[in-house]
This record gives sequence, C-alpha cells and structure tokens, in this order.
Amino acid sequence: MTFLLFFIGETFGRIISSKLHRPSLKYPRRLFIICLLRFIFLFLFAFCNFPITKDRLYAFKHDAVYGIIVFIFASSHGYCNSLNFMYAPRRVQTEFSGTVGALMMMVCTLKYLKLKINFSYFLFGRHLLRAHLLVHYSPMVSSLCTV
Repeated sequence: MTFLLFFIGETFGRIISSKLHRPSLKYPRRLFIICLLRFIFLFLFAFCNFPITKDRLYAFKHDAVYGIIVFIFASSHGYCNSLNFMYAPRRVQTEFSGTVGALMMMVCTLKYLKLKINFSYFLFGRHLLRAHLLVHYSPMVSSLCTV
C-alpha cells in the first residue's frame, strides 16, 4: 500500500508542478530550501506506529496518518523533482544547456529502463525476465540482473 500511495502522490506532485511554478526560476535558493525541508519527513516517519515499535514512543497511533505522511512526502518529491528537471537547463550557461538537457534525458531513460525491468520482474517472474532482457537488450544489461 505504501508503494501505491507513493507512486500516486509522486504523479500528483508532477502534475501540480506542470501547472504551478513556485518558487520561480528567479529564486533558486527557495527551491533548494524546500528540498532540504523534506528531511522533516524522516522525523515524522520515526513517530509513526509500526508493529515492531512496542517499546518506543510514537505520536501517530493511526495508520491513516502514516498514509497521509507518505502521500505528502511523495507529492513533494514529485513536485521538487520536476521543478529541478525544468529549471536545470536554464540555470547553466547557454553553451552547457544542451549537455545538461542530454544528461537529464539520460537519467529519465535509465529510470524508465529500471521501471520496465521491475515491472517485467513482477509480471513475468525471474526466469522469463532474464530471457526478456537477453532478447531486447544487450548482454551487458542482462548481466546486471542477478537472478
């Protein structure tokens, strides 16, 4: 359930970032501060009620609070990540903007490949995944998958 909430929240944050560009490109330090403030979520997760924390104190007894925290954390991740991807090519000198854009595209491609491999593992299982990688990708990529 946590993964589902995270992926829905991250998608929601990315959709919001396509409509709302705050902080703007003129104030990059504000975006950096917002990204740093996300460390607060580590402490919020520590105060959630987990089954193995019977001896520790926790502030949030209900599991719905944990789900809300995960959703807000994921939304802020999607929002900040998308804004950083949008602003990065414009924050460098013009002769380097093409290189930064190409690097960002490479990161997106690797994320897509990782997502496709994970989905194939879930869908096909271990043995069919290895055969799928051998057919569609280079032997180097299939050797990265330890099955």
